[in-house]
Amino acid sequence: MSTSTPTPDDVSTQRVMEAVSTGVNGIKNAARTAANSTDDAGRKAVSAMGDLGEDAYATGAKVGTKVARQVEAQPFAALLVAGSVGLIAGFLLTRR
Repeated sequence: MSTSTPTPDDVSTQRVMEAVSTGVNGIKNAARTAANSTDDAGRKAVSAMGDLGEDAYATGAKVGTKVARQVEAQPFAALLVAGSVGLIAGFLLTRR
């Protein structure tokens, strides 16, 4: 068997293929890094939204408790406020 020496075209083709392979690997790594960053940002956003939801729920519960206590303490005033709000809303909604 005879071994042939590579021609300049073969060497150039090999170098181009190596450069393309290196470029593709760089693109893969960049895409993987971007995907990981996006995944981390998504997880942080979901965690923050969960925390905000919990805070909103706790605030709503506190306000509800305070309103209930005031209604129990002053039922007549609460009835007047609710009636006034209803009267104003009815007036505004039926007005043409």
